[in-house]
Amino acid sequence: MKISIFASSISRDYFIIYFKNGYMSNIASSPLFELIQSMSKGEKRHFKLYSRYHSPNVNEMNYLRLFDIIAKQKEYDEKKISAKGIVKKENLKVLKHYLYNLILESLRVLRSKEDGIDHKIKNMLENAYIMHDKGLQDEEMKFLKRTKELALKHERWGVLLEVLLIESRKDFVSAGLKAKQDMEEEINLMLIKLHNLLEYAKLNREMYVHVSKSGTQRNPEDETMKKLISHPLLSASGGEKALSAEAKKTYYNTIFLYHYFTGEDYPEAYKIISQKLHFIESNYSALVFPEITYSADLNRLTLVQHNLGKYQEALSTIYKHRSLVQQSGLVKVHAFIRSYINETNQYLLTGEFKKGTSIIKEIENGLVTLESKIPDALMFPLNVNIAGLYFGAGEYRKSLVWVNKIINNPKVIFREDIQSGARILQILIHYELRTPDILEHLLVSAYRFLLKRKLLYKVEKSMLDFIRRLDKTDTTQKVLMKEFGRFRDELLQITKAPEEKKALISFDWISWLESKIENRPFAEVVKEKASSK
Repeated sequence: MKISIFASSISRDYFIIYFKNGYMSNIASSPLFELIQSMSKGEKRHFKLYSRYHSPNVNEMNYLRLFDIIAKQKEYDEKKISAKGIVKKENLKVLKHYLYNLILESLRVLRSKEDGIDHKIKNMLENAYIMHDKGLQDEEMKFLKRTKELALKHERWGVLLEVLLIESRKDFVSAGLKAKQDMEEEINLMLIKLHNLLEYAKLNREMYVHVSKSGTQRNPEDETMKKLISHPLLSASGGEKALSAEAKKTYYNTIFLYHYFTGEDYPEAYKIISQKLHFIESNYSALVFPEITYSADLNRLTLVQHNLGKYQEALSTIYKHRSLVQQSGLVKVHAFIRSYINETNQYLLTGEFKKGTSIIKEIENGLVTLESKIPDALMFPLNVNIAGLYFGAGEYRKSLVWVNKIINNPKVIFREDIQSGARILQILIHYELRTPDILEHLLVSAYRFLLKRKLLYKVEKSMLDFIRRLDKTDTTQKVLMKEFGRFRDELLQITKAPEEKKALISFDWISWLESKIENRPFAEVVKEKASSK
């Protein structure tokens, strides 16, 4: 089996759902609250120093009092803020607006002092404007030239266009005819590169949309896929027709989508994503938001390594990915949740359940500060993985705690696959705990839930029949073993079809059944299968 035994977290469908829903905070509240909560300790310290420096009267800085109150809140509560009596209720909106803009102002000042290439280019262009205002034309041209060189080298097209337009507005006589022609040619070359990037972006979008619409019915013989992948821009070896770093990155994205999601050609997907990561590392400063791209692709590499059984490589990639948690902002959250989903998933795939449960405490410690920023679409599979690790380790009551977090969460409804997997795991937990009264109720509940599923695989139909038979079966060991064997044989036959195998992504029923039939530890069966890859 090439997918996770518990978590649909690495399934192709999940990967698409994640990007379709976007990476958004769960907190539905004031933008001011979200901005303050996103600030690091250093940023908060800088804001207070900046505020005090610019305020004529420190004692009357109501916005600083408001800042401190909001910073201490775990959830935004305007009624509690109003009760503090900082200002009259009708003036609170104005104060919030002032604070919001002052924070942004302080963050801009702080960012301008950073060493990143974007800040360097922006400051260089600002210097050119200052020289222009001072009438120092020669100095202005020096800064414009340096800005243009950096913008071109690092493919900052917006800044480059701005500089080129400034140069093109210079006096025709003083600039000279040749210089004017050169400027026009530079603008034209830049527009060609932008058009090239737009074409790659269009192909990527079309590929992504088709994969999304196709659901589980994907194959390399799909006519739309074949037409897209044969496009001259994509058929060119190594993206040699890409005229910019962003265009080549988009080329790799599109090719990867085809091989991983559609063709299921994991060796080729492995090759492509490895090439892309090397490309990112070599062209880091030329990419837009490279840290997010890098984090996403380390995640993709791990998914492919798991599908290929490259578990030792995958663990190295996971640790490399987690090192990005040291960064700030979105990449910190993404690297944390994705690397732990992948690590817990690895221990599930390899049967190293005890090793997996040993890292749960550090996950919980990280969630104390980050959980509110993690989308539900990512928390659910992590919860399933943790529940699965406890189950595999024989700690059934701890497993039940994490399963219930999913089943009792109303937001899980948009992930029916995870809900189904959680309900099945809940049944197995109570089977192992020998709680027949509860088990009978859960069997009925799970049966009804699965029956309502819009897309019902043959595997799921077989599960429904098994659950119904189990509920009515004599619980003697001999009869149970017969039912287990019958169900295993059904699953082995049904899952010969690739489409049906996808229905097993939430739980490795076959390994669990075999562990019961052969009277062997569940972990032992899973480890044996993982080592045979």
